[in-house]
Amino acid sequence: MLGVMRISRSTLLLTLVFASVAHAGPPSGWKFHAGDKGKPAILLIHGLAASRTHWTNPADTWSIKSAHYKHWQAPKKQAATSKLPKIKGDVRSIVLSRVDPHADADGSFWTFLVKQGFTVATWNQIPCMDTDKTPSTACLDSDTFDVAYPSAQLALAHLATLTTEDIALVGHSRGGLIGRKLLKESPKALPAIGRVKWFVTLHTPHHGSSMATKGNDLQKALANPLKGVSLGFVPDALEKLAKKLLPAIGDRLAGSIDTLVLVTGMTGARELDAKGAVFKSLEADEVKHPGTRYFTFGGTSPRVARVYARVYTDGGRDWKTAPRELLDFPGDLKVAFPEMQQGGDLLVTDASSKFKFEDQHFTNKLNHAEVLWNRGVQAKVASLLVAEPKVADGEITSGDGDADDDADDDDGTDPTP
Repeated sequence: MLGVMRISRSTLLLTLVFASVAHAGPPSGWKFHAGDKGKPAILLIHGLAASRTHWTNPADTWSIKSAHYKHWQAPKKQAATSKLPKIKGDVRSIVLSRVDPHADADGSFWTFLVKQGFTVATWNQIPCMDTDKTPSTACLDSDTFDVAYPSAQLALAHLATLTTEDIALVGHSRGGLIGRKLLKESPKALPAIGRVKWFVTLHTPHHGSSMATKGNDLQKALANPLKGVSLGFVPDALEKLAKKLLPAIGDRLAGSIDTLVLVTGMTGARELDAKGAVFKSLEADEVKHPGTRYFTFGGTSPRVARVYARVYTDGGRDWKTAPRELLDFPGDLKVAFPEMQQGGDLLVTDASSKFKFEDQHFTNKLNHAEVLWNRGVQAKVASLLVAEPKVADGEITSGDGDADDDADDDDGTDPTP
């Protein structure tokens, strides 16, 4: 009789635990949009040192404000109407590629998916990350996998109470690892997991990141952007001018460098060591979730920005100039991290973004942040969320409309240092 009572109490306790997860209400920062009937419900899972705003308006987040440069295209040839001053010799100016205008709310993943008629939800794993200023040290130290994960359980359970549609998990960076752990949950513990039919990861370090514990090394490597950089392909006069003017441009890059060093040195970043406890826990008894299709995306652009010089193409007779690239930052630096070299996205390599259970993998020419607002990636993800997706493996470049705005439109308004 006592044995029966113990079993009954255990069953009752488990039932109460399951019920508390399913009906605890929304997690912090919950944002929800009800879409068209018959279209999947998408749960967007943000990454480390991030917030729901990275999905809804990335340009308004602390980690991207100083770093989102649209660098994948060279500037157009300068128009004859340009009023940029002539600096020395054939040089007109030295400029940094501009901030990407597509990173705002209109270009966000959230806005795109809502316009496509999907039901969409997201939330803040760590509430204090939803700010436009650098979070406090205490906040950064608290952003660990084990702290963030319970909010994901609540988010998925709550989403399931608001819609009857099948569910897609879409995770960026560490958010993909959060999604992997959700897919290991028992349907008894988290009933909503049985409704997950798609799992999409964007630049997730499925095999870890060599930069996970390299914050200090990265700081040293980036302490002097010109150290170890060869400008041998630039004429002597132009190189001297570049080294004279680059300190001012270096000030404009400082925010990007500081953010990069801060993120890679975080407590949560150290967990992304492939040999660490987080990966051991994820990989233990991990199997492909039944009835779920897996899709992964990876990037190959490690750049934060490019620096260009404007030089005359005809000696100045017709006032026509063409850009000449001076510095590909940090691509020209001598860094030991594969994530910051060709084949990486600044924080994760394309190889690491692949997952053993994937049905398809897509490579794009974007860095770790740009994937959040690239129209081509957004359209590809939306196309996957159908019963029988018919898409080909391949490379994604820029999205619709991206070619309309070059990194430096030549309207005579480019700033000169």
